[in-house]
Amino acid sequence: MLLQLIKKDFLLTWKYLLLMGALCCFYPIFVHSRLTGSAAAYAGTLAFVLMTFFSVLFVLLQAFQKEAMYPKASAYLCALPYRRRDLVLTKYIYFLGIFLGCCLIYWLETRLFPELGSFGFSKAVPTFTGVCLLLGLYLPVQYRLGYECTKYFFLIAILGFSFLLPLLIRYLPPEALAFRFTPGTLAGLFIFSSGLLAGSMAVSIHFYKKAALT
Repeated sequence: MLLQLIKKDFLLTWKYLLLMGALCCFYPIFVHSRLTGSAAAYAGTLAFVLMTFFSVLFVLLQAFQKEAMYPKASAYLCALPYRRRDLVLTKYIYFLGIFLGCCLIYWLETRLFPELGSFGFSKAVPTFTGVCLLLGLYLPVQYRLGYECTKYFFLIAILGFSFLLPLLIRYLPPEALAFRFTPGTLAGLFIFSSGLLAGSMAVSIHFYKKAALT
């Protein structure tokens, strides 16, 4: 049943998936080619992280925008054998799938362009933590306030990343920028991220069950 809902989200956003997939392919290579010296060592990975965040957020907002254009669609789905819980879980699963797709694209790029470095759990897990923070904070607010109140979040996120990224590059230790983490730290990040995502899903389901569907 969830597969049908995931298919629905895919049909709503497939054009945006192609656009963000193309950007994920070319942006890390472009950024890496424009830098030299020590900065080039982690430029491709930081570009991958940035595009992963934007891909998840951009497609997420487009999905909610499409649903806002047809407000009765959610009510019709809930009148069918779909629970509100299923509609919420589908969003989390779908956008975690986008994250995995971005990881796959970058992994293939590192195989084709070894100068980008390697890609493994040391880079995937911290990025997963960031995506979980993004989804964990945004989706409950979205289900509580609705699309109209949160549609400017994407603009705020772009401005925030634009200001924060130079600060991160300047002040973070080289170990963090190079994604050198101990296995214990990676395990802790993964457990924290999974717990955050589970809590966020529970809160989103709670809000959506109380929402009025028109």
